[in-house]
Amino acid sequence: MKKSVLFLATAALFAACTNDSVRENIADDQVEIGFSTYIQKPVASKADNSTAETLKNLEAYHQNFVVNGFKTVATTETQVFANQLVTYADSKWGYSPVSYWDKSASKYSFYAAAPQTATWTFANDATKGKYYTISNFTVTGTSLALATRETPDAAAVFGTEDLMIATDIDNHTAFTTEAVNFTFNHILSRFNIAISTSISEGTVTLKSLTVNGMNNKGSFDESLAAASTAGSTARWNNLAVDGTYAITAVKDASNNDVVVNANKQFVYQGLVIPQTAAYESINLDGTSGETAPYLNIQYTIKTGESNEQSYSYYYNLAGLFGATAETPLAFNEGWQNNLYITIGAAAINFDAQVYEWATQTPGGNLEVQ
Repeated sequence: MKKSVLFLATAALFAACTNDSVRENIADDQVEIGFSTYIQKPVASKADNSTAETLKNLEAYHQNFVVNGFKTVATTETQVFANQLVTYADSKWGYSPVSYWDKSASKYSFYAAAPQTATWTFANDATKGKYYTISNFTVTGTSLALATRETPDAAAVFGTEDLMIATDIDNHTAFTTEAVNFTFNHILSRFNIAISTSISEGTVTLKSLTVNGMNNKGSFDESLAAASTAGSTARWNNLAVDGTYAITAVKDASNNDVVVNANKQFVYQGLVIPQTAAYESINLDGTSGETAPYLNIQYTIKTGESNEQSYSYYYNLAGLFGATAETPLAFNEGWQNNLYITIGAAAINFDAQVYEWATQTPGGNLEVQ
C-alpha cells in the first residue's frame, strides 16, 4: 500500500515539473486516425494481351467513401466507425467527428466502399464475416467517349456510379501516425468500343451502333466469393434487363454522326454489370431471333454526291470476341473488354467477256455450176 502511495506522489511531482513533456505524451496517445487511398485501374482485356495493374488516386474518381472500422482490446471487438463518411477536400481526406487510436488495442480492422451511397449495406455476420452488399443496382450505360478525362464527378463521366470496394485491412497495427491506406478495386466491369475503317475512297459515317440484351441491373454480395485480381462475375446475382436498356454509341462532340477514319476512335466507353454473354449463331440481317447479347451496326458509305449506300449488320457480341458455346464472354469485375471494329468493304467492280461466233450445225452448202 505504501508503495502505491509513493508511486502516485512521484508521478504527480513529475507532472508538475515537466508539464510540457506530459502533454506531448498525451498527444501521442491521441493520434488521429487518418485515411489515404489508391485505386486499381481496370485490367486490360484479353484483346490487349495485358494483365498489368496500375494504381491511381481515388479522388480522380470519387470525392467520398464510407468506412466501417473495428478495434480489438484483449478479446473484445468494438466498432469504431459505422458507415463513416470520409470526404476529399483541401487536397486531403477527412471526416468528422475525429476518432483517435487506442494504444491498448491489439489490432484494428477497416472496411471501405466508394462512393458513399445509400445503396451500400454493411454486414457483420458470425459465419460470413464482414462484407458489403448492394441490392438491385442499375447502370445507365452512358458513354465516356466524349469525356476529356476521368473527373471526380462520376455521374458526369460514367453516367452511373463507378462502384468500388477497398481491400480489407484485417490486422492493422494500432497506434500509428500514418494514415490508413486503402486500395480500392472496381466491382463493376467496363466495356469500350472503338471504330475505324480500311476504306480509302469515300466517306464512312456511323449512323448507329447498339448492343442489346445485356443485363444492366443486379445485386452485389461481397461474401459470395473472395476478391480476385483475375476478376470474376461470382459476386453479382439477380441479374436482369431493366426496361429496354441498350448500350448506344454516342455522336461526336458537335452532336453529329461520327465520321469514321483510319484511326481508332472510341464511340462507347462505359460501365456494365459483371456478367457472362452467351454465344449463339445469328444472321447478319438479324432475322434469327437473337436471345443472347448482340450488336447492331448501321453506317453509310458515300462515294459521290448522289451515291450513298446504307448498311446494317447484326453480330453476336460474344462471337466478336472469339467466344464459343462452351466458353461464353465474361465481363469480370475490375476488367474491361475492348472491341475494335473495322469497317471494310469490297468495291463492286465490273469485267466483261463476249462469246466468239459459234458455227451453227448443221452447216449449209451451195454448189453453183
